[in-house]
Amino acid sequence: MKFFPGLIISILFSTHVHAQQGYYEDLEEARANKEQVTHLSLRKERLKSFPVEIFEMTNLKVLDLGKNKLRSLPEGWGSLSQLEVLILDRNKLQAFPKSTGDLEKLEVLILNRNELYSLPAELASARNLIEIDLWSNHIDMLPESFANHASLKRIDMRGISISDENKKLMVEMLPEVEFQFSKGCDCKP
Repeated sequence: MKFFPGLIISILFSTHVHAQQGYYEDLEEARANKEQVTHLSLRKERLKSFPVEIFEMTNLKVLDLGKNKLRSLPEGWGSLSQLEVLILDRNKLQAFPKSTGDLEKLEVLILNRNELYSLPAELASARNLIEIDLWSNHIDMLPESFANHASLKRIDMRGISISDENKKLMVEMLPEVEFQFSKGCDCKP
């Protein structure tokens, strides 16, 4: 099966089309309707801390917390058992929680333009993960636990200084994955 990069766009577009079916852009409104929330976008809300009440939205499928000021995320992600898409681009994340490995339905993980140096080995337990976007972070090697991950199709590692040796090791570790590499840059989020 060939992976189509347009998957993310179609998922995000469908959230707007189905706004009446669980799509929320207001945290207070989402809190009041926890059981109905399937898509939550708190993009550009200047959040400095993760709203832990999100963990009570157990039917959540798409969570967009991009373009905020988050430096860390709490553990406890296992309660979001329906989550398929997690968007955390353009924050200031320096670490990623181990419990994200409990997200069994997670398919798309967008972490570009953060300050990450590594991913937790436990993330490889998210066995339905198709795409990881790490563009413009500092991650120059994936954990060995990702070896032969069955569902991964694409990993974007552009904008990261990665040695040729590490590139080769990752490609050998995940031969079915389409990697996107480039020379490192002094990109600013």
